[in-house]
Amino acid sequence: MSSSLIQRWIIYGYVTITMVITMSTTQSLCRSNNRMSWCQDRNLHSIPSEIANDTVRLMIQDNHIINSPNLQYDLTRLSLLQSINFGNNNLSALPKGIAASISLLKVDHNSIRFVGMEPLKKLSKLKLLDLTSNLLTDSGFNVFSFEGTGNLETLILTDNNLRSIPEALPKSLTTLKLEKNEIDRVSVSPLKELVNLQILHLGFNQITNPSIEPQAFSSLISISELNLENNQLTDVPTNVPTDIRTLVMSHNRIRTIYGADSDTYGGVQRLTSLKLLDVSFNRLESVEPNALDECTHAVQLHDNPFRCDCYMKYLKGWLEQAKTTLSMEAEMRCFQPFEFREVTLNNIELEALQCPTRTHTDRYLKIDKVMWDSVRVSWRPPTADPGFVKRKVMYGTVIDCDSKPNCSDFSEHPDVPAQGLMQDVNYFPVPTSKLPTGHINFTIPHLKHERQYAICMFDSLQTSEDVRAHQCILTTTMPADFANGTQSDDDVMPPWVIITIACAVLIVTIATLIAWYSCRHRSHHSDDDGGHGTAGEIASRRKRAKQRDSQRYYAGTAADPYNVGSIPSQPYQMNNAGTGIPPQQQQAAQQQVRHPATLPPGFYDQTYDSHASDRTYAECGSYRSSMAPPLLNGGQSLIPGAYRSAPPRGHLVPPPGATAYRNHQQRDSAIDARKEFEGLLMTSSSTPASKMSTRHMVSPFQESLTSSDGPDTMSTYQTGTIGSRDTNVDDDNYLLPVTSPIPQHMLTSQSSALSTSTSHSGPYDHLIPHHTGTAMMMQLPPRRDYGNLLPAIPTSNNNNNEMYI
Repeated sequence: MSSSLIQRWIIYGYVTITMVITMSTTQSLCRSNNRMSWCQDRNLHSIPSEIANDTVRLMIQDNHIINSPNLQYDLTRLSLLQSINFGNNNLSALPKGIAASISLLKVDHNSIRFVGMEPLKKLSKLKLLDLTSNLLTDSGFNVFSFEGTGNLETLILTDNNLRSIPEALPKSLTTLKLEKNEIDRVSVSPLKELVNLQILHLGFNQITNPSIEPQAFSSLISISELNLENNQLTDVPTNVPTDIRTLVMSHNRIRTIYGADSDTYGGVQRLTSLKLLDVSFNRLESVEPNALDECTHAVQLHDNPFRCDCYMKYLKGWLEQAKTTLSMEAEMRCFQPFEFREVTLNNIELEALQCPTRTHTDRYLKIDKVMWDSVRVSWRPPTADPGFVKRKVMYGTVIDCDSKPNCSDFSEHPDVPAQGLMQDVNYFPVPTSKLPTGHINFTIPHLKHERQYAICMFDSLQTSEDVRAHQCILTTTMPADFANGTQSDDDVMPPWVIITIACAVLIVTIATLIAWYSCRHRSHHSDDDGGHGTAGEIASRRKRAKQRDSQRYYAGTAADPYNVGSIPSQPYQMNNAGTGIPPQQQQAAQQQVRHPATLPPGFYDQTYDSHASDRTYAECGSYRSSMAPPLLNGGQSLIPGAYRSAPPRGHLVPPPGATAYRNHQQRDSAIDARKEFEGLLMTSSSTPASKMSTRHMVSPFQESLTSSDGPDTMSTYQTGTIGSRDTNVDDDNYLLPVTSPIPQHMLTSQSSALSTSTSHSGPYDHLIPHHTGTAMMMQLPPRRDYGNLLPAIPTSNNNNNEMYI
């Protein structure tokens, strides 16, 4: 008995577990009840096979279903479906094989790019098709896409990539939603057959007033709701059906609400069935008088920059009298003029609404030009007039009060009607300004010569009797004989022509200056490097350049060893002290005096291009070094006629017997260095060895390298101020005393010096560019041609008196 009981419990447990597993498996896929199945959010990739064939409603949204042959087979199997929701799946095209009995098809939030002709061909019972948030474009439809949907009533194409309304839509449509697309044109043809359409939503697109064809909405005879919010409209569209009840145009760029239609804008005065007008969040400034008389229900006007002037009086009165429901009435505020900004329309008084163009017309109306038969006038209002305001000019001759009793003057009575102060009154329509500022120029023709005229400006909301004298300005036409020598307005050159001519003249002038500068710059370089031209011209230019280069060298002569330039040397007769010098000493001094530290004339031409550089090499000396030549005992000069002529380069003439003289601003650094060096040599020859050992002589060139304010390089044309550290030198006056006689070794022959220099490396050899040997190795000309670039005194290695030059 126990065994049979155990068997029963085992069988019962098995059946129970099987039922639980079966029920849990079925629940994980779909839930079905009363021929309806809910399979949403089950991570499905296809329709489950356990869905009954007689299912009439299938909810399979929020899955991963894709287009495949299995999907088409499953849809064909479900032939009794009436409603199916494929929302938020991965479909790329409208599925095929949908049952003909379907009435509601939702395929929103997929990736559908193409509808085609076949998927909807047999769906004659379809009432609603939702294709929201797909990737549809204009090319995704064709004229046969909706051919079989004769009963389609609602078509939702929101949030796609359409640029226009699809063609060949079914006539049965009552609701068409096209929000959040890229529609930028509304044509007549897509809407022409939609006579049953009641709701049309075109919000959140790129529609402008010019992009709407004039008769685009006129065929919608059944329309009751038109939504055009969040577009780029500047006015109410034209030809809106008169039976419309809801017109939503919020978040656009509308500035004015007009009463009647025109060719460019539509009015709302004829919309007698209008129940809701929403123009909130626009740029609304004014409302044309009588425009809202038929709007007896809800009107949304909040969040607009109203201009509270005389053109706002109608809206102010309508708000006080009408029984229309106004939402957010507290947000109806003034934006202009500045003194009324942020004031609500309910709080502002009617008498405060004034127009400066009426009260101060003379500020904005000006006479530009007066002719004998016409007057040119300019109108410069502070802000542009509303679109419904048109300007007119009333003009006539001023009545002569001297010949007419009880006559009023314009200046004496500015508030009287202006029409009574004129005769021969005429009216002239002012052309509409095309500028956003409202500025315009116009000409009043057919005037009489030598007459005083009153010109009055008024707007279309005023009558001629309302025009006051302060709205007028006075002018007098020119005499008749002025017409013969006067240029008419038609002959005046337009401003753009004047600007074009001025720009052309400026461009030509700049081009001429650039060409002149280029030619001058090229001519300057041509003089230096030969340039272009005939052979004779090139040779002449090179000769002149060579002459300039040769003048840069300090080439001394026997008569002028110091190269004092244009100062002619004079026969030596007397020294500075007025005493004569023996001829032997003169000859020896002339032989031993070194020429300036320059390159030999021939060497420079052989080594470098004579036009490549202006730099010469020389010994670098103190800027304050003495210019005095070597002197004998008693102050006698070694240089014949050194100071008999005018001092070179502006130097002061030293007094007789002076041992040195002061420096001048204009001096030559190469000559300074040589003079200082020679003076130091002569001074050192008479100095005991003990004194020389304690005296460390530094070359001015080396001092310039160690000095913080000295130049890095020096030449005969670039020399900085370098001080000397010699203890015998005064930095202020730099007097170089020379009291020792000339050493005998300085009076040796030139040949011995040259022979000595050929076997020793001279201390000045580094000053010669690119040389690798002595004068004999380089085959330089004699010493007299290159001066003291080679030493006249050979250095001795045994000498303890070290000198660094």
